[in-house]
Amino acid sequence: MTVKNVLKITADLLGEKDVKDYLSGNVPDDSEYCKTTTALLKRCYDMVTDELACEYAPILYSEQLESKNGKIAYSAFTKNPLKILSVKDENGKKCCYKSFIDYLEVADGLKSVVYEYRPKIQTEDEEAIFSNYKTGEYTLIYGIAAEFCLERGRVNESEIWSNKYYQGLKGRLSERRNLKIPARRWF
Repeated sequence: MTVKNVLKITADLLGEKDVKDYLSGNVPDDSEYCKTTTALLKRCYDMVTDELACEYAPILYSEQLESKNGKIAYSAFTKNPLKILSVKDENGKKCCYKSFIDYLEVADGLKSVVYEYRPKIQTEDEEAIFSNYKTGEYTLIYGIAAEFCLERGRVNESEIWSNKYYQGLKGRLSERRNLKIPARRWF
């Protein structure tokens, strides 16, 4: 499922028919409203995927990197690493390493690095990150709806979507660990 499809379903759930039509390629009566609403939905999508990846459902990536002068710069990584999980040498033997703010300190040579990463900002035509993931696409959509309603001042509706989002997270993710979701506070 693409990001655009996720946004269409979210717009439909929120009763934003013109925005759904706009995302489908139809020209609405109020195109400016649809354009700003679509941008807000996309921003909410980015916030929710970031929250999922950083707090509840880490995304793993493995790649081969060359250590020179005892360092691998994080800029050399394909993805934006959040947490290094393991570093192995060419023979598959675990290596000792230290994580610093700009680089990973490890002995010279080719290394296999497994890490959790923060997803990049996606375009509407890309495959949605969590659409086929263990969290489920509707959990993602509920999270987007909750953020959207909060941004628009629809607080009661936001609370309903937020409850669905967190219930979806508990149901999908608690199977692998004892998941505790902290209460959100808005000041």
